[in-house]
Formats: sequence, C-alpha cells, structure tokens
Amino acid sequence: MKKYIISLCGIFIVLSIFFLLNKDSWIYKDNPTTARVDMLEYATKDAPCFDVMINNKKQSKADHLAKNGNQGYVTEYDGKRQHLELLIKRDNCKINFILRGIWDPIYKDNPSKGLIKHWVEYTNFSINGKEIIAEPVAVWHNKPFRYSITTDKGDKLNIDLKYKKYYVPQSMEEKGIIYIICIALLIAGYFLIWQRKYIGGGICIAFLFTALTIKLLDYQEIKVNIYGFVILVTSYFLFTYKLGKYLSRFKIEEHHSRIDIVFLTVFFILLFVPMLHISDAEKSEQENRMLAKYTPLIDYWGGYNLKYGKNFDAWFSDRFWGRDELIKVYYKIKKINKYTITAKASKLKNDWYFNDNELSTLTISEKQKVQYKKNIQYLLQFCKENNIKCYMEIVPAKIYYAKDGLINNKLKEYNDTLPQFIKYIKETLNFEIIYPLDELKEADKSDYVYFKTDHHWTDWGAYIGYQALLKQLKKDFPDIYETKEGDFDISYSKKVRAEADRKYWQGYTCNLLHQNQDCSLNIDYKYYDGKNKHINAISYGEFHNSDGKYKALLIGNSFTENFKPFLVYSFKDIKRFRCNTASYDDLKLSRWKKEILEFKPDVLILLFQEIYTDKLRTIKD
Repeated sequence: MKKYIISLCGIFIVLSIFFLLNKDSWIYKDNPTTARVDMLEYATKDAPCFDVMINNKKQSKADHLAKNGNQGYVTEYDGKRQHLELLIKRDNCKINFILRGIWDPIYKDNPSKGLIKHWVEYTNFSINGKEIIAEPVAVWHNKPFRYSITTDKGDKLNIDLKYKKYYVPQSMEEKGIIYIICIALLIAGYFLIWQRKYIGGGICIAFLFTALTIKLLDYQEIKVNIYGFVILVTSYFLFTYKLGKYLSRFKIEEHHSRIDIVFLTVFFILLFVPMLHISDAEKSEQENRMLAKYTPLIDYWGGYNLKYGKNFDAWFSDRFWGRDELIKVYYKIKKINKYTITAKASKLKNDWYFNDNELSTLTISEKQKVQYKKNIQYLLQFCKENNIKCYMEIVPAKIYYAKDGLINNKLKEYNDTLPQFIKYIKETLNFEIIYPLDELKEADKSDYVYFKTDHHWTDWGAYIGYQALLKQLKKDFPDIYETKEGDFDISYSKKVRAEADRKYWQGYTCNLLHQNQDCSLNIDYKYYDGKNKHINAISYGEFHNSDGKYKALLIGNSFTENFKPFLVYSFKDIKRFRCNTASYDDLKLSRWKKEILEFKPDVLILLFQEIYTDKLRTIKD
C-alpha cells in the first residue's frame, strides 16, 4: 500500500509541474495571433490628413479614437503580412504609427481588470522600401512600438509589415523556481527508483520529461494532441523503467560505486544540454544565411517526408543551444596572425578575405557545356514565345581584383573556361552573355569594385555592372532611361553594406572567421542612395517607377541586391526573385513561369556571379 501512495504523490507532483510549465499555452495557445496597427494624428478633431488603402479599398476611420481628441485608422490582420497605402491629403501631415497586439480583455464585461497579453514580433516594417526597424520588435497592446513621419500633400506611402507569434521568455525568477522544482522532482524520482519502486519512479520521470518535451515543441509552434501525449508518456516510462532497473542492478548486483552511477547520469544529462534552447531565428547574423527550417514527417496533405532524418539533422544542427559560442571558440583557436585559412574562409596578408568557393576554379566539361546550352536555349525559346527579351549577366570572380601573392598564384590556375563558354553560346545560339571583366578591372583603378571583407561587389561595382547591361539593353530599347550617378546621393563608409536596403556591418566573409570587430575595415567604399520620389517599393522584391516605360523581371542571387537600385530608374515596373535562399538554390524556370506570365515583362534578366554558373544546369527540370 505504501508504495502506491508514494507513486500517486509523485504523479500528482509531476502533473502540477506539467501544468505549470505549460500554463500559457494551455490557456491561450489556440487563440489566433492577430497584429494591430494604429495610424493617427494626435490632438486633432479634424478629419485625418491621409487616407488608408488596403487592396485598393479605402478604409473607414476609427471613430473611437475621437474620445482622446485624435483621428485616424486602426487595422487588424492575422495573415502574417500586411501591405498598406497611405495617400496624403495635406501638407505637413504628421502620421503616428503604433504597432501592437490586439485589445482583448481577460473579462469581457469588465475590461478594467486587465488585458490578455497577445504578443507578436514584428520582423519587418518598411515605408517606401526603407526599413524602419533594424531588428525584430516584440509588442503587445500596452507595450507598442511607435514611429512618426511627416509628409506633404500628394505623397504616397507604401507600408509593408510582417510579423510572427512571439513567446515571451521566462524571467530568471520563474526559471529558477521551475528548475528547483524539477531538480527536486528528479531527486524524488531517483530515490523512488533507488528503492526499487520502478513503476512509481518511472511514471514520475516520464511525466516530467513529457512536460519538458511539450514545452520545447511549443516554442517551435508544434502542437501535441492527446495521442502524441500518450506516446511521449509511454516512451519515456519504458525508457526510465528499464534504466531504473539497470541502475539498480548496476549498484546492487555488480557492486559499483555511486560515483559510477553519478558519472553515467551526468553523461546522459549532458546529451540533452543542446536541447535546452532551440533557436527560432530565421537567419544567422554571424553567417549571413538563412537557417534550415523544420520540415515535418507528415505534411499538411498527409504525405510522408522521406528525407525527414536529413531535414531534422540540418534543422537541429543550425539551432541547438550554444552553437554560435562553440563556433566562435573554434575559430579563435584556428586564428593565425598572417594567414587565417579554414574550411570556410581565408584571410590573406593584405587583409583580403575569401570564402572557400571564391578560391576554387570554375570548370565546365564538354558534357556540361552541351547541357548548359540546351537549358539556355529552352529559356530563350520560352521568352521568344511570350515576347520577352532575355539578358544574362555573369559577374566576374572577386579573385581578379585582389592583389596578393597567393591570389596571383591562384590566378594562374584560372583559365579561359568562362570566356570560352560565352564564346560557344554566342556562336551556337547567337546569344551574348554579358561578362564585364574588363569594365570592372578599369573601374577598380578608381574605386573598389569588391569588398575586402565580403564576397559581394560594392555599389560602385554594381553600377559598372548595370552600365554593361544597359549597353546591351540600348540595342533593343534605344529610348530606355540610363541611370546616372546624379540620380543618387553618394556617400562613403568603411563598413560593408552588401545589400542596398540592409544595415552596415563587417562583412560576410569576415564573420565566417568570427573575427567581428577584428576585421580590417580600412577602406572607404562608395555608396549610392536613390533620391527619386517617383520610385516606390511595393514590396521587398517589387518596385514601381512612374517615370518608366518598360517592365523587367530580375532573377538572380544576392548580387542582385545592390544591383536593383540602379535598374529601377530604367523601368516602369520591376519584379525580383532571389534564387539562393534557405528554401531553394537553383534557377528552375518552372518555379517562376506562372508569375512571369502573369507579370508580362518586356525584359527578363538573369544575374549571378561566376561561381554560380554551374546552376545553369537547373534551368530546365
């Protein structure tokens, strides 16, 4: 009888901890996460000085704002993205943006007793393509993010918003209490097992680890239903029951010391340490790349993911607790004063940085040459059938523009593979691939066309690349506008801005070596910031220029980022697709064929750097 009472007490304690660990998700988990945006004029009884449009439909003003002497609009949405258009009706119109969660009282009949904290995290807030928030911002109704802007009559503001559900980290006090209780519970379970109460101890620990597992999955927005709960409890019980019996025999029958048992226990606990916190970030700022996304075993339509093991390994490898710190330690050990060479990147004597791909030699076999030709021919045929002019530009490798002994030796390995391939395509398909090697070499004499600590070309290099493309465009579109340096505000900075609408930093290649502030930022790079008010950013990859005439669709990798600001001056509408992301890394035409046909561009442009040439094999499925 005694052992059953002990077991029931243990189960009661574990169930209490289970509900404690999951209290937020049990109460509010299934509520839809809705974001809210307030746009208003403070302290005015006049009509708002702006109109708000959503999908070309004018919104009604929020009358309840007048209680506080304000005027404006309130929008709520749960689609993770929102696009708003604001049309300004008066000069000196000051608009106050308030980003928050929804108003949801705990007691509907008595709102004064408090609100439910519906947290959301804004990952994007941009006005006419300009990013307002440098990093994600977590808000709820009573803790909003505020931003003000003053505009004049006739202006148009394109607002892009993106958000996701936000889980509020527990305070240190909350964590401490939970950890103390969990440790106490583990000790209790240990002693239950030690006294050979395998069933009671096994159930206690099974419920505990089930609670921790559900909490971990909850952070990844993965729900566990009753069937999953039963499976987890059963699995953990069988494991701990068997482990308990083993440990008991280990001590009693084989006469091993408690030190051996403690060592074995600590060893197994350490195996779970990487799971203490699984990062939910979408991008690694250190490596400047998208992190692997979780792919379920069974998808939404009931299909099975046959690569689940590989997908899960990639997801966990990118997100386990302490990953960034371990990488930093590794590279600090590898750091050498003169040359720092690793599997991923190299630092040369003259402070030029290269990743591993940039130091490799491009090779194109005869078989590949024929395959690439067929794929380009397929692309050209598609464009011809749909009355689209096709252009392709390949950006020469960074290695051509760095002066160093190692680089000079490496250049000897570079043959005329790409120029010969370009010549072959021109002779067989009568199609000229743009390869501005000489133009960039000439431009490099006056300013840097590549960053020293990053693998991208500079704004100056991108401008030269644009001019090379325009030379070809002029043959087919003689009246197309040629972007000039006078269309931009020009500035200089020693830091790297590889993408036109992103923040300055040290450089991607530098971060691969985890040198951070140790990077040699000793060069003033030229930067261009557009000043044409007629150009509006519809979204991250879509632009409109009221002065333009033609439509262009741009497909390419990250080299398109600081290339597109020059291109938007020459076209009326531009749509851009990135072909190297965490989701895919290829040039498959089938992926965009439908959108291309709907967009109906006059021009299709493919742009990528030299080391990406092998992706030409992927154009045709």
